[in-house]
Amino acid sequence: MKIGTYNPVDMSLVTDDATGISFGNTIRGGYSPSPVVIKPEATTEGSFTKLALFLEDNAGLSSTSFRYLKSAVAIEGIGSGSASLSNHFTEVAGVEDFSSYSNISGYGASLDASAPEFIWLDCKVGVNASVGSAAVNYRFIFEYA
Repeated sequence: MKIGTYNPVDMSLVTDDATGISFGNTIRGGYSPSPVVIKPEATTEGSFTKLALFLEDNAGLSSTSFRYLKSAVAIEGIGSGSASLSNHFTEVAGVEDFSSYSNISGYGASLDASAPEFIWLDCKVGVNASVGSAAVNYRFIFEYA
């Protein structure tokens, strides 16, 4: 599995094998400065029967809303807080097994394992979030055929 990251302004490739993403300096009550754009793609390791994106909050960003858009085509210029980012999910603590979330609605984003899609992600940190810096980890859960 490879995770490509893209510049949301012009959709140019930033890296084709990311190991992490950053929402930048986001303050309570506000959206992330810029959305993150990723495109997960299967490599020659095999095929997937299921593919999903879950978010695990590892510090301080409680009361946060995560929004996303999936598209087979690259769309330039989508900004944080855009109405296009209308799908929502919440963080899940300790994701260990995809089967624990057979109905992932509200907890993650189902992806099409056979057709890689661009995914725009942003977050709006709630006013009740903890004070101080925090790092948010995205965890990708895969099931192989």
